[in-house]
This record gives sequence, C-alpha cells and structure tokens, in this order.
Amino acid sequence: MNSDGKVDVGDVNAVLEAILAGSTESKFDVNGDSKVDVGDVNAVLEAILSL
Repeated sequence: MNSDGKVDVGDVNAVLEAILAGSTESKFDVNGDSKVDVGDVNAVLEAILSL
C-alpha cells in the first residue's frame, strides 16, 4: 500500500490515511470488497501477523 515492497505497520498507516482522506483507490482495497474501510486495516494486520 505504501509502495515500499514490505507488508508492515507502514501499510496500516497508509490505509488509515486513505480512509481518513476518503480515498477509493483500489490499491487500498486490501480485502477486495470494493470499499476502503476498517476491514482493509484488519486485512493488513492479518497479513502482518501471518508472516
């Protein structure tokens, strides 16, 4: 999400910033539900925990 090539807390921050900005960019739709919301934050956190 933040284009650094790693899945980490920076991606959580990027998604949170996108939510606050009202972004609908597909790169922030991590869980594929066509919305950018807290579900995407949870999907990034699950990915981090599964590493």
